Amino acid sequence: MRVAFHCNHLGIAGTEVAIFDYAKYGRDLLEIDPYFIVKRDSADTLQKIYLKFCSEFGSEKILFYEGFNSVERLLDQKKIDIFYALKSGEIDHVVSNGRKTVIHSVFGANQPHGNVYAY
Repeated sequence: MRVAFHCNHLGIAGTEVAIFDYAKYGRDLLEIDPYFIVKRDSADTLQKIYLKFCSEFGSEKILFYEGFNSVERLLDQKKIDIFYALKSGEIDHVVSNGRKTVIHSVFGANQPHGNVYAY
């Protein structure tokens, strides 16, 4: 099963730490095939964190996008089964229309969206 993890950026704290661990142990224990969908224009993306993700998963697994409207095409190209977003939890239209979307709310915003919404 291919899972795409959405990242607003690749930084040293917060959601990226959790996403790295979820992807690593999902791969190692559950045999998922992880990909990462990352905003290209984020000033918060750090080169050393990008290299950490590349070292663990391979640079071909990190897909950058310009505008969110281009994400669906990337998901289709890589034949992604599940789109996963770890975020604050409010409805922000960061969902996939072409596959199951899992929303993991950090703050319990109680604005369910996607196919699965958890906090």
